Amino acid sequence: FETTPSVWHKEIIQVMADGIAVYGAASLGALRAAELAPFGMIGIGAIAQAYRTGQIERDDAVMVSHAPAELGHRAMTLALVDAEHAIAQVEMAADDRALLLRLARRMSFRDRSWALIGDAFRQATGRDLPPIDQWLSLKRKDAELLLWTIAGPVVAPRVAPPPQSFFLRSLRAEISAA
Repeated sequence: FETTPSVWHKEIIQVMADGIAVYGAASLGALRAAELAPFGMIGIGAIAQAYRTGQIERDDAVMVSHAPAELGHRAMTLALVDAEHAIAQVEMAADDRALLLRLARRMSFRDRSWALIGDAFRQATGRDLPPIDQWLSLKRKDAELLLWTIAGPVVAPRVAPPPQSFFLRSLRAEISAA
């Protein structure tokens, strides 16, 4: 993300047309699965379902900034879906919960962290952030569900290939040459 292009819709449809089942969960996979469900891509988990039903509309709801490859690409920021999930679990006044959600939703995925949310909450209320289980990760839960799902029997979809655009033909030629 931001350093290489995301997987194209036509790439996924082509892979499915080649007889390979494609599942998506937790992040961009959940978003693509919601977009490509009519073509046979299978969404797994709460995030994919929320995208599919329109409960989540923002692409950046699942985005995080990552460390470079040398540091294992670990997440450096907090996904909005994880912030919202954790905030929903904590016991607090409805006004405080609404404020926390507003603060988290206003932050760019490039910057969002519990530390910054806590600082913004403190500035707005004069109080420290209430205890929140910061390890509650909906993305992780969905990713684990995906692994359990694909560990079982997988059925290949029946999908017509996408139109062979110049870009898709170029990509296929590049892959064949590699």
